[in-house]
Amino acid sequence: MECRKVLNIIKNTVGAFLIKYWYFILICFILLLSAAFRIEVYFLDRQFWPDEAALAANVVDNNGFLWAFLPLNYFQIAPPLFLIITKIITSFFGASEMAFRFLPFLASLISIPVFYMLSKKFLNTKHAIIFANFLYAINFALIRYSSEFKQYSADILIFMLVLLWLSKLDVKDLTMQSILVLNIVFSLLFFISQPTVFLLFGLIAFTLLKNIKHYKFCLIGILPLAAVILYKIQMPSNVTAYMQQYWADGFISFCTIRQFLTENLNFFFYGIKCLKFLIPFIFIGFLIFLYKTYKMDAKVNKIFIFSLFGVVLASALHLYPALNRMILFLFPFVIIFISSVFDFKMKNVHFDKALTIFIIVFSLLFFILFDAKIICKNRNNIILDCCRGRDLAIILKENFNKDDILIISKFNECFYRYYAFLLNINIDNVIILNPPENRKFVEFLTAQNEDKAESDDKNYWIFIPCDFMDAPISKAVQDIKKTNVVTVLYSLHPAQNSYLYKVKI
Repeated sequence: MECRKVLNIIKNTVGAFLIKYWYFILICFILLLSAAFRIEVYFLDRQFWPDEAALAANVVDNNGFLWAFLPLNYFQIAPPLFLIITKIITSFFGASEMAFRFLPFLASLISIPVFYMLSKKFLNTKHAIIFANFLYAINFALIRYSSEFKQYSADILIFMLVLLWLSKLDVKDLTMQSILVLNIVFSLLFFISQPTVFLLFGLIAFTLLKNIKHYKFCLIGILPLAAVILYKIQMPSNVTAYMQQYWADGFISFCTIRQFLTENLNFFFYGIKCLKFLIPFIFIGFLIFLYKTYKMDAKVNKIFIFSLFGVVLASALHLYPALNRMILFLFPFVIIFISSVFDFKMKNVHFDKALTIFIIVFSLLFFILFDAKIICKNRNNIILDCCRGRDLAIILKENFNKDDILIISKFNECFYRYYAFLLNINIDNVIILNPPENRKFVEFLTAQNEDKAESDDKNYWIFIPCDFMDAPISKAVQDIKKTNVVTVLYSLHPAQNSYLYKVKI
C-alpha cells in the first residue's frame, strides 16, 4: 500500500513537472539534437573539396596577417578577419582539415541558441517556435556547411546577431562620437562577414524613411562603404571576371527570376526533398511577414525587409550573387517564413492543443527517422564523397621517385599545395598546366615519348583530385589510353572522378 502511494506521488510529481516545463524540455531537446547533427559532420573524416583546399592553400602559403587583406590566390574571396582568426588557430593546432574547420564549426554551434532567440523575436506562439527550431536543426544545407572551411557559418551567425543588436539600437540621440564608433564597428564586421553590409543598408533605409531628420545617420556608412570600395578595387580583374562567370545564375533579372527561385529552393531542400511540400508555405509566410511588418510597425521586421531589398539590388547590379551557399545567411529567415504560417492561436483551446501536439509529434517522428538515416540516409556519404585529394597525395608520398615528374592542372594545384604542406611532400619536378595548355596534354606526353634519349625511365604522374573542376584534363587522360604510352591507374574515386595516373614513357 505504501509503495503504491509513493508511486502515485512520483507519478503526479513527474506529470506536474512535464506539464509545467514541457516547452522548455522540448526546446532543449531540439537544440541538443541540432548540435549533435553538426558535431557528427565535424568529426567525419572528410577531405577538402576544391574551394576549401584553395582557401587553405592561401593560409599555409603565407606568413603573418597582411596577406589576408590582399588578393588571394586560386580565385578565392574570403573576409580578411575570418582568415586571420583561422591563421591563428592553425598556428597553434596545426594545419589539419579539422583545425581549418573549427571556426565555422564553432560559429554553427553558437548559431543554434542565437536562432532560438531570433525565432522568439519574430514568432509569438510556442508551436511555431518549436517548428522553426526543428527546421533549423534538420536543414541539410545548414548541417553540411556548418563545418566547411568557408565563411558561410560565420555569415549566418553574425547576420542574426547583428540584426538582433540593431533591433535594440536607439538612433534618437545620435552623436558624432557614436557615429564614428558605428563606422568602425560595421567596417570590422564587413571584414569578417560581408553580408553585414546589407544590414547596414537596411538600417540606414529604415531610419531615413522613418524620419528624414536623421540624415546624419547616413554618415555611418562612410567607413564601411570605403572598405567595400577598396576591397573591390584591389580585386584582380581576372578574379572578378571568373566570379561573374561562375556565379552568373546568381544575378537576378526579370528573365531569370524563375530559374533563380527554383535553384535556391532546391538548395534549401537539398538532402531533405521530402519536405518540399513546405514550398508554398515560404511564399505564404513571406506575405504574412510583410503584413505583420506593416500592421505592427515592427522595427526588426522593417530592417530585415530593407536588408533583403539590398541583397536583391546588389544581385541585380552584379555586385553579389544571391544563389545557393552565398545566401545561406538568409536561410534562418526562410525557416521563419514557413513557421509564420503556423504562428496563430486558435480560439478553440482543443483545436489549438491538437495543432501543437501535431507539430510536436511530426517533429519528433522526423527526428527519429532523420537520426536513423531513414530520411536523408545518404547525407554523410554526400559529404564524404566530395573529393579524395588527401588519399591521392598519400599515394604520391609513398610512391613518387626523385626523377619522376608531377603534372597537375592549374584548377587543382591548390590540392597539391595544401596536402603537400600537410603531409610534408617535397617534389621538385612539378608541371602546372594552365587551362589552354590542358588541350595540349596528350601532345606533350607524345612528344616526350618520341624523345627516348631524354625521357628514359621517367614516370609522369597525373594528379586529378577533383575532375568536375577541369573537364579538358579528364578528356586528355582518356586520350592517353589511345596512344602507345603505358598508363597505370593508381587510384580512382568514381563519385567525383578523382584520379591519379602513373604514365611510364
